[in-house]
Formats: sequence, structure tokens, C-alpha cells
Amino acid sequence: MTFPMRDASSLVLAREGAEGPQLYMVQRHRGHVFMAQAQVFVGGRVDAMDRTTDILSRCTGGTPEQLAQRLGVEDPLRALGHYVGALREAFEESALLLVEGVKGMAPDAHERRVLRDALLAGERSFVSILVELEATLPLDSLRYLDHWITPPFEPRQYDTRFFIAAAPATQSAHADLGETEGGDWFGVEEVLARHLADEVILAPPTLCILEGLRGARSVEEILAQAKDSPVTAIRPRLLEGVEPRTLALPADHRYADPLSSEGRVHAMVYEAGRWVQKKQLTRRVDLPSASPLG
Repeated sequence: MTFPMRDASSLVLAREGAEGPQLYMVQRHRGHVFMAQAQVFVGGRVDAMDRTTDILSRCTGGTPEQLAQRLGVEDPLRALGHYVGALREAFEESALLLVEGVKGMAPDAHERRVLRDALLAGERSFVSILVELEATLPLDSLRYLDHWITPPFEPRQYDTRFFIAAAPATQSAHADLGETEGGDWFGVEEVLARHLADEVILAPPTLCILEGLRGARSVEEILAQAKDSPVTAIRPRLLEGVEPRTLALPADHRYADPLSSEGRVHAMVYEAGRWVQKKQLTRRVDLPSASPLG
């Protein structure tokens, strides 16, 4: 059975903390069908309004054609949607408004939450809020980090682009408690340790991105992890007949040939109730073999 593919965007928001850089993450609501209660970066589906000429008139920092080149996509408006969607979703889920050129007094925390709530209720559009504030979206404040596609067996399919940006230093974050169960700032090592202690749930893309950011000592070093250019899409592949449950990533020798018995291992393995990333340069003889994919 083939499921429809939807574009989505996610934004890794970083700020300087007392003991190093911190990332803003929200916990998905327990009622969600997809990744319920997982700790994730802000993000969600790209809306049709995210790729219109109206929203384009409020954007700076790159033409749709330049954005398409950065993402490696053919459709410029699709690329625009990914960038705008990341900024809109960040506002919806954290009340952090990454904009430039606000005329007059910038909206305070209360005003941002009022505007965010009106947007979530369908009473306002994102572009109308930008027009009211006489603000623009600085698309070049986002650095393109990663590209994940939902495994084929999942009923909800998302083609997700991950971006990184520095959070506005003068704004405080407030999670949307309708869609999430709360949000907070975490150090990379902190959230990874909480994952191992079963205090938070991390989906494979989130876990891989966090592990890739380990060792960064500042927001500048966090941002430097993003090449801001096309990257190879990662679409995990379930290895049938392998226990514990294993998702092969593209660099794994079993990704193209599930019967392969030797080569590099790069997979996500579900062990003791959590996903763990496994990397080895050569295959060990005691690793389980896979049966052909159905």
C-alpha cells in the first residue's frame, strides 16, 4: 500500500546557556498518532500558504530559486514552503518569532502569545501578522542541516527538511499546550542522557541530529554543523526478520541488499525500549542477518 507523501520542516533553535549551547525541544502530545510523547524540535507540515506570492513578499535572504538550489529541489516554491514552514511552525509551537524590520515596539511575550493563539485558532494568517508588524522573514537566518523521509511502512509519510537557527536573544519561549505537552531548553548531552535513562523518547532523526551536534561548545559551533547545501536524503529501511528491530540507514551495507553479510554498519536499533544508533566500519559475524524485504 502506498501512502501520500507530505512536505514538512523542523527547526533546531539554539541559544547560549550557562554551561554551553541549549536547544529548544517540545514533547509531542500523548494523543498524537505519529511519534506520541516524543521529544522533538519544533516543526510540522508545510502549508499551502507557506509557498504563496503573498508570503514571498514578506521574505528576505534569498529568492525561491536560490532556496531550491540550497535544498536540491526543482520547484522553487516548494523550497520556499520548507523555509517559511520552519519559521511559522517555530512561532506556533514556541512563540518565538524570527523576524526582521519590525516597525515600532517589537511584540513582547504576551503579545506574541496572543498573535500565536489567533494563528492557531485560524483567526489570523501568518502573512497578516507579518504585515501588521511590518516585519519580514529572514530566510538566510536558517541553515539547512538534514533531510529525512519517513520509512515506507509508516501510514503517515513526511519528507522533512531540518534547519538550524539562533533563537532570538530577547524572546522567551512558550510551548503550545494544545499540540504539545510542554517545551524546554536542553543541552545536547543532557537530552541524550535523559534518553538513555528513559526519561524522554527520541525518534531516530532527532537522536541522529543530537549525536551529530555533540561536542559543540557554542551556538556558533552548533550552526557550523550545517553545510547549508544539498544533503543526501535519509529514508530508513526496516530489515525484515532482524531482532531487535533494526532500521538500516543509507550507509549500511544491508540498505541496498538485505542479504549482504559484510560491510559498514550504520543503523538504528530498538533496544530496551529506546532507539540506539549503531555504527561499525566492518560487519561482525555475530550480528543478525536479514531476510529479503517484502
